[in-house]
Amino acid sequence: GDDVKSATAANNDTFHFTNCALQASPFNRGKDRWQGLEQFLLEQHAKKDRRRMTVITGPLFSPNDPVYKNDRMKYSVRCPLQYWKVCVLIRRKDDTPAATGFILGQEDIQDLPGFEAVFDVAATQIKIEDLEKKTGLNFGRLKEFDHFAQGGAPGTLEMPTAAGARQTVKAIRSGPDIVI
Repeated sequence: GDDVKSATAANNDTFHFTNCALQASPFNRGKDRWQGLEQFLLEQHAKKDRRRMTVITGPLFSPNDPVYKNDRMKYSVRCPLQYWKVCVLIRRKDDTPAATGFILGQEDIQDLPGFEAVFDVAATQIKIEDLEKKTGLNFGRLKEFDHFAQGGAPGTLEMPTAAGARQTVKAIRSGPDIVI
């Protein structure tokens, strides 16, 4: 926000129950995961050059998501193993928007009481167009500004999907791996 009051209101909006899904604490707090990805983009591409950044996030539900319940809960809760994130910012060279999408997994959930299955989910950068297909959401014109979708980045892989199509992904091991 432009002032403390609007920034506080925007931050508080992230804590409404309509905006909640289970996340393991290492996933949410890890500097190299959910919070760290956004923090890297904010510090290296937004704050440094005084540019605004918008982040849109959500769970990527799957029929294979585990169900969690402990002895204090009346009902079980499905816990998504993957989350998506779309980051949009203004590029510093020509003031055009840049947008990119990510899918991040919380495989650490296997170590928490109440979960018994083993999961293997990597953090990957993904085309916004492919993210639309996975989520059923429409990100509008953001696809036009997805520089990752233009291809050619080292480490980019073409992977088959369950439906037999192909999608472009890139494993993210550290901030500099991100294509903006």
